[in-house]
Amino acid sequence: MEGNNHLEVAAQAAQRLSILAQERGLALTAGQQKQFCTYAGLLLEWNARINLTRIVDAEGIAALHFLDSVMPLTIEGLIPEGARVIDVGSGAGFPGIALKIIRPDIQLTLNDALQKRLNFLEEVCTALGIERVQFAHGRAEQVAALHSPLREAFDIVTARAVAALPTLVEWLLPLCKVGGRALCLKGEAPGEVESSARALQALGGKVERIIPLPVPGGEAHRLILCSKQQPTTKRFPRRPGEAKRKPL
Repeated sequence: MEGNNHLEVAAQAAQRLSILAQERGLALTAGQQKQFCTYAGLLLEWNARINLTRIVDAEGIAALHFLDSVMPLTIEGLIPEGARVIDVGSGAGFPGIALKIIRPDIQLTLNDALQKRLNFLEEVCTALGIERVQFAHGRAEQVAALHSPLREAFDIVTARAVAALPTLVEWLLPLCKVGGRALCLKGEAPGEVESSARALQALGGKVERIIPLPVPGGEAHRLILCSKQQPTTKRFPRRPGEAKRKPL
């Protein structure tokens, strides 16, 4: 019975997403809608075993997970064709997998510190037939360490509701190429951008734009767009946990 309910909720979520995306200029193909349906079904199935999300209703999945994740694609030219993208702290795959469904041209890496979440992400990608995707297990500081092949390797670095901005930029910018961008999907946090100025300067970046991305049922969702202007010095990122304990 529960499996049937999951399938029903998943189908409703995919249908609702199609409507919401169309209203914002993102037309889903029938194949993409089917992929989102499969994704929602797997999310609900796995969520019964491991903690992936508190949002399990069709409207919430459609708006607060799927739509929120793909809203950056409403900004023309933000993610270049064929861009190399890493989603840091991907969790249940937001925004990375949702972006990849609509933009299969991107080369996607999904990062998470927990192997069980990466196991879920691998199953989703296999079920959806997603190609050109890699998986990076470890904390962001380890993935972006000085001699890591992933350091400063990406055109676009994404993160959704992962940490406060002064901490987050220390995790993201070391992975970003000079000339690339960090896409920070966040809720409202007064003073957060101002408090990140020192960290951004130290890491070779700056806030380029703050773009409101309203979604139904969401409060003050926005994209903080940071550009990478200079290489990150070898001091950063610091040891795991330090950016959160002692933000710059």
